[in-house]
Amino acid sequence: AVEVKGESNVLPYVETFVSGNRLVVEFRNGYNIREHFTVEVYITTPGLSSIHLSGSGHLESGTFVCEHADIELSGSGSIECGFIAESIEAAVSGSGIMSVGGQAGIG
Repeated sequence: AVEVKGESNVLPYVETFVSGNRLVVEFRNGYNIREHFTVEVYITTPGLSSIHLSGSGHLESGTFVCEHADIELSGSGSIECGFIAESIEAAVSGSGIMSVGGQAGIG
């Protein structure tokens, strides 16, 4: 399930859709929302193995169990997440901050 919360004048410009096996959350083309308008997206899922954040958002998750975890951050955003996995691959490009907790090599 996906739930988007924020100010009523901003929510019409937030789009969520599935592309292949990815959930995409973005602002409509041509719209730039200033920092003082906070949008929160809550995602409930039984499993997760990949997190990608591009731009200046903040992403925070609980701990997920999977075979391989892939975390990517590009831009000035931040990610806080946890995985218990056989292998974890994480990459940051830009000035962002990533904090990954959990365990690797469980198999």
